Amino acid sequence: MFDAAHPQSPPRERSRRPRKRGRRGPKASRRRSAGTLLAVVALGLSSGAVTGGATPSHADAPTPVTTERKIFVPDRTNLAGSAVAVASDTVAYTNAYGGEVQIAELAEPETDTWIETTLTPDEYESTYGADVALAPDGLTLYVSAPASERIYVYSREALGTWVKAAPLLAPEPVAPIEDNGIGFGRRILADGNRLLVGVPSGVIDGEQWSGFAYLVELPRDPDEPAQWTPLIAGTPQPWDAMGEALALSGDRVAMGAPGGSIDDPLSYWGGVYQWDLTDADLTPRYRETPPLGSDTCINEESMRGFGSTLAFDDTSLFVGAAMEITLPEGSAPSTGGVCGEAEIEHMGATRGTIYRFDAELQQIGGKILPQPQTSRFGYSIAVAGDRLISSGGSYDGPPSWSGDDTPGEVQVLQRAGLSEVPATVETPHQRPDPAQIMRPSSPEAAGRAFGSQPSTHGFASTADMTFVGAPDNLGPRALNSGSAYLFDHTPLPEPPKPGPITLATDDVVVSYGAQAELSATVSGTTDPGEVRGTLNQKPIGPVTTVAGEALIAVPGTPLDTGVYPFELEFLSEGDDAPSARATGTLTIVPVATTVAFTAVDASGTPVTEADERTPFWLQGTVGTEGDTTPRGTVEIWDSDDEEVLLRLPVTENTGAFALPADDPGFVIVDLDARLEARYTGDGNHLPAVGHVTVAALGPDLIGGPTPRDPPAEDPPAGEAAGPRTLAATGATPIPLGWSTAFVLALLLLGTTLLTHGRRRS
Repeated sequence: MFDAAHPQSPPRERSRRPRKRGRRGPKASRRRSAGTLLAVVALGLSSGAVTGGATPSHADAPTPVTTERKIFVPDRTNLAGSAVAVASDTVAYTNAYGGEVQIAELAEPETDTWIETTLTPDEYESTYGADVALAPDGLTLYVSAPASERIYVYSREALGTWVKAAPLLAPEPVAPIEDNGIGFGRRILADGNRLLVGVPSGVIDGEQWSGFAYLVELPRDPDEPAQWTPLIAGTPQPWDAMGEALALSGDRVAMGAPGGSIDDPLSYWGGVYQWDLTDADLTPRYRETPPLGSDTCINEESMRGFGSTLAFDDTSLFVGAAMEITLPEGSAPSTGGVCGEAEIEHMGATRGTIYRFDAELQQIGGKILPQPQTSRFGYSIAVAGDRLISSGGSYDGPPSWSGDDTPGEVQVLQRAGLSEVPATVETPHQRPDPAQIMRPSSPEAAGRAFGSQPSTHGFASTADMTFVGAPDNLGPRALNSGSAYLFDHTPLPEPPKPGPITLATDDVVVSYGAQAELSATVSGTTDPGEVRGTLNQKPIGPVTTVAGEALIAVPGTPLDTGVYPFELEFLSEGDDAPSARATGTLTIVPVATTVAFTAVDASGTPVTEADERTPFWLQGTVGTEGDTTPRGTVEIWDSDDEEVLLRLPVTENTGAFALPADDPGFVIVDLDARLEARYTGDGNHLPAVGHVTVAALGPDLIGGPTPRDPPAEDPPAGEAAGPRTLAATGATPIPLGWSTAFVLALLLLGTTLLTHGRRRS
């Protein structure tokens, strides 16, 4: 179908909704004019961008590393670059639509010298150059002319010398084909000795614009006729426009039907057909456009365009849906998949989607979206080596539905980086960063159609080069004079090499009572999954991985101090057997403690000074940094004499220790009472020490019993009378003041000896 910019394009009609699809229903009760469908498809696909704010959409995109090698701007131009082809060291492009095709061959690689040749028809052809195709060896060029239903063939005899061969003429229609319509050869592809000719305007079984394509087997002997085989849908549908987009690779053929509709108020949703040429009956598989997601919509004045562009790689088929609108995260269309103007102009919306399918036309991975604020994504697509190449456009001006002022660009994605995880409600799409971006050296001159002409070759690629058309070029000649840009490919970044799935973890050390977190890192896969395992022969987990990471929490206090081995394993979602294992150790160390220690009188008031008659009691608490409770014993020591006075148990659950209230308490005898409370630890808690000092008042009491009220009882028989220092009630008593008595005895002995000496003298 003709580009909206072509002068031959008919005016657009707004009423364009056919009957509801019902793919096996009765034939359409009404027919649309060819002009209507041409206008709808061409203008619909070339309508402008989803718009947004003034910030360029690809400000953070990777720096372009493709190299603009040469700009082709012929002297006589009209929509130059509206069709382009590249093969080997040869490029071809429509120069003056309807009159000339330019072909250029690399003559001297060292100086980048090209020989250009202008090809023309025998007489004026209004649609000469509607599409061009080069054989893979670059030695044969095909130029379509839909108006005359012929394809011109040129063969290279020598460098710069091209000889016109006999044209390929459309065969007479044979049932069920009734008419080729006006679109014969609107799209052509060459591969080996095969040529694929799209006829989107074809009438099959009376169905207008149902469309089809001819597979042309080209003879090796030029005197032999070509063999034309029509590829037709199993049930032709009106207005499918099948053959508007083509893909050919060996024995695989795909055709887009971007005009196809389904049972929905919105029409033109699209579909795709795929053939295996080794099948004897040539029955195609069919795939309707995937359902609209919750974040997907189309405008009432546009279409979804599923199947508007196609490209094969070795194992799969990429399908563009050039008009599909995806709203920003968290947004949803207002009613039934229909976008209003405000939603379409929402910051971060995108227009254009690429889907990927296997040989059975089952979707592979989530749909591929460009970065936010991108338009015209998927208008043209190609596969070259490990590259998936797509048109696009970043809009950086004020909101404008037409998008006329937005320059085009060509984005290069790494096929190896595309996800193959099936799409889900939670993850319906993927947004890979472009590995490279091709932009013209003068984007303001290249125009918005740089690489994104609807339903034609916006660009063509080989493993080494990409040739981009710019038919809306704004100069240097004049508006729509057109040009073409040749880019050299530079190596893409090395994709991560797939390897075995591995699981890594770290040894963990925590204090007794603290919660431990066992980490797990999954490498070698992006699949979601879970991590589970065992610790001390007891199960732990499972925990779902997030971005390949997982943390398994181990509560505090169930394990005493020690070293405990653990084992973790990773299971991909849906798998019953683990993909990887890892081992580590959890080490639990004792927790630090503190001792709060004081002396109190009978009323519980802290005692700091006392005379020899004042009793006092001891009490305290062993605390920890966490919520654990120490167990064990506290020893009360005389700091001066370094001797244990008594041992007190630590109360379970509270950590408290004390002399019982009915204990008579300590009595200061002669010196300050300097005492220590030494917590001995219990394996899970470290030892700790607390101090208390009670200052002595009054003169020291030397010898004899300590007066008390009531008086102390006589000591039991056989026990010498002396100062009482400790009333033992359940604790282990150790006498206080033996050192003092010993000192007093020495003093008495010295006094006696001194007196005796004096008497002798």
